[in-house]
Amino acid sequence: MSKKPNYDETFCGKLPLHNINLIQPHGCLLVFDRDTLEIIQVSENSKDLLGVTPEEALGQSLQQWIDVPATRITDKFQSGIGDRLPFYLHFTAAGVTRQYLVLIHARLDYLVAECFPADRKENAFVEIYQTLKHSFAEIEHTSTVAEMSAVVTRQLREISDFDRVLLYQFDKDWNGKVIAESKTEGLNGYLGQQFPASDIPKQARAMYRKNTYRMIPDRDYTPVKLYPVINPRTNAFTDLSDCSIRSVAPVHLEYLKNMDVAASMSFRVLWGEQLWGLISLHHRQPRFLDYETCSLFELLSSFISNHLSTILSREHFHFAAGLQEKKAAIQKNAYQHTALAPALLEQDIKVTDLFRASGAALLLQNRIHTTGTVPPGEFIEHVGFWLQSKDFDTVFAAQHFAGIFEEAGEYAAIASGFLALTLNKEEGEFLLLFRPEQASTISWGGNPGDAVRFEADQKTYHPRNSFEVFQEQVRQTSEDWQPEELNIARELRNFLFEFLVKHR
Repeated sequence: MSKKPNYDETFCGKLPLHNINLIQPHGCLLVFDRDTLEIIQVSENSKDLLGVTPEEALGQSLQQWIDVPATRITDKFQSGIGDRLPFYLHFTAAGVTRQYLVLIHARLDYLVAECFPADRKENAFVEIYQTLKHSFAEIEHTSTVAEMSAVVTRQLREISDFDRVLLYQFDKDWNGKVIAESKTEGLNGYLGQQFPASDIPKQARAMYRKNTYRMIPDRDYTPVKLYPVINPRTNAFTDLSDCSIRSVAPVHLEYLKNMDVAASMSFRVLWGEQLWGLISLHHRQPRFLDYETCSLFELLSSFISNHLSTILSREHFHFAAGLQEKKAAIQKNAYQHTALAPALLEQDIKVTDLFRASGAALLLQNRIHTTGTVPPGEFIEHVGFWLQSKDFDTVFAAQHFAGIFEEAGEYAAIASGFLALTLNKEEGEFLLLFRPEQASTISWGGNPGDAVRFEADQKTYHPRNSFEVFQEQVRQTSEDWQPEELNIARELRNFLFEFLVKHR
C-alpha cells in the first residue's frame, strides 16, 4: 500500500485562515470598543452597506447610528458568557434608515459585529418551528447511521433548495467519505467516494469545532479589506475565526470552481467533542441563505449530532458488552483448566472469537500453540524475536502488518492484520492474533496524489483540476481493530499476566 503525500499536515494545514483579514462582501464588519462602542476598525464596503465611509466611521460611537441604547448590546456581554449574539438593529446614515441582522462576537478588549442587510419576517419563528418539528420527528425515527444520513441529506436539500447535499464521514486519517447524498437530476454524484484530508485541512476542521456552519454565497466574490489593516487594540490582525463572513482561502475558491460549485454551505456533525463529519451543500449558481435559515441549520446540526451520538453509543455499548461476555467465558476456562493454551485456543469460545481473528498463536515457555489459520512456526518465532527488540506497549495492533514487518508481506493473505498481547517480554511470551487480507477498492473523488499541484516556485499551489473517480486498490490490509477490541485486549492481557504470575 503506497504512502500518499500528507498535504493535510504540510501546505494545506498551515494556511492562517483565522488571520486572513478579509471578508466576503455580502455583509459588513465593524470592530468597536465593548464599553464605549467607539468604532476602531471597519470593512471597506461600509459605504455601500451602511451608508458611511470607513473614514467617517472610525473614532465615532456606534450609538449615533443605531436605534437602541448601547447598553442593550453591552449588557449582554457583561457576564462573560455572551458570544455571537444576534440583534436586529436599524442603522440610520445620511437620512436613510436600513435594517440589519447583526451578529456580535465578544473579545477581551473589543466586540466584532457582522452586519447583514435584513428584511425581518413576522412569521419567521412559526416557519422555523414547523420545519424543525417535522425534521426532528423524521430524524428521531431513524435507528442507524445510514438511515439518519439519508433522511438528513434529503431534508436539507428540501429546506435549502441547493442542488446537492452531501454527508461526509471522517476516517481516522481525516479522509472524508460521502455516505449519503441528495441531488438534482443531471448532477455528478459523489456517493461512496472518498476525499483526501487536505480538502478540509486540519485548521479548517478545528474551526468547525468552534463554528457550526460556514457559508460562501458566491464563489466569484471580490474580498473586502478591513480599515485600518491592523487592529489598534491588539496591534495585530483581528481574529476572524468565528465570523461566518470571514473571507475564504483562494485555493478553496479554486477548488469550488473545479467542482462547478458557485455557492456552498457546510456545517458540522459532532460525536461528543469530536468532529465526526460534515454536511456540505452545493449550488451551481450564487445563493444566499438568510440568518433565520442558517440558524435553523445550526439547530439541526446540534440535533443531528445528538441523535448520531445516541445511535453510535448504543452500537458501541452492545459491541463492548458482547466482547465482555466472551472475555468472561475465556477467563472462566482459564480457571477451570489452570493452563492457558487449552483455555485460550481449544474451547467453544476461543480468543479468535473474541477478536474476530482467523488465527492465533500463544508463545509460552519456549513452545508455540496455535489455533485457526496461522503462518508457519518459523515466521511466528521471528515475530516473537521482533517484538522483543521493539519498545511497544503491552498491546500492539497493526492493520497493515507488512508495512512495519517486511516478512509479513509473504503471508499477507492470512496475516495482514496483527494483534500482540505481551505476557512476558523478557522470556518472549506473547499472545498473537492474525486477521486475513481484506482487499478493497477505494473510489476517490479525483486522484489523491494530485490533491495539490505546485507551480515552479514550489510554494504557490492549486487544488486538483479533476474530480473524476480515481480507483485505488488496497492490498495487504485487514479490517481495522476497533477501540473496544483494543480495550478488551488490554484487560485480557492484564488478566493473563496475573494468571501466569499466580500459577508459576
